[in-house]
Amino acid sequence: YETPILQESLKKELGLGGLTPQAQKISEGLYSPKTNNELEKEWFRHMAKTEAAKIDKKNIKPMTLSEFKTGWKKAKSKTGSNTYGPGYSVYKAASRDDALVSVELLLLNIPFQTGYSPTRWRKALNVMLQKKKITLMSANSEL
Repeated sequence: YETPILQESLKKELGLGGLTPQAQKISEGLYSPKTNNELEKEWFRHMAKTEAAKIDKKNIKPMTLSEFKTGWKKAKSKTGSNTYGPGYSVYKAASRDDALVSVELLLLNIPFQTGYSPTRWRKALNVMLQKKKITLMSANSEL
């Protein structure tokens, strides 16, 4: 892969799950990238937690690879997930591959650790579905 974060030097520092001390420094805004590329430096600055996330005392810990995989084992493949991308069956399948699930986990942890979530992740539609047929008693029925 040609993305900077998956190049051998950064991959070694950050790990595929992004749960290393260096990754923590990135989220705290304390990481000094070993690059002269201004776009890469800017990317690392944007990965730091927002001020609101720094003040938040909940201190949400990142989800672990094991927790993430366990969660996907329980998910039902026919569950709808979003309006713009793959369904649960794709995520369930990806959760069986450590490299794929690590990338997905890293992306999932960004909102928890930084307070930022992509705009398209914020749109949701809830629909109530009737699970069993409900029979109404007629007006003449005894209660």
